[in-house]
Amino acid sequence: MKLLVKIVVHLVFVCGLIVFLVFPRNKYEWMQAIDPSISVSQIETESSNGIIFTLLVLIIIIATQLGLVATTSSKKERIASLALASLATGFWLLWYWK
Repeated sequence: MKLLVKIVVHLVFVCGLIVFLVFPRNKYEWMQAIDPSISVSQIETESSNGIIFTLLVLIIIIATQLGLVATTSSKKERIASLALASLATGFWLLWYWK
């Protein structure tokens, strides 16, 4: 059972990072690929639902990793889980922070 929980937590981590890569930083990025004369930064958007969703995914990743830290007895696994949570946070900040 414990091995299954660890596998699920690590799958949540990997799937969360994939979500970060799939969701665009700006929902109009695709327009510049079609017509390079369009500047995406000039398009005003008041909705940041994508960023809020990815922030929710980040919170889920951190919560599952911290849950693993709280339940494991191995110091090596605790350090690895904290490192993965920090890695996900850093990745999100680099990808979405303006």
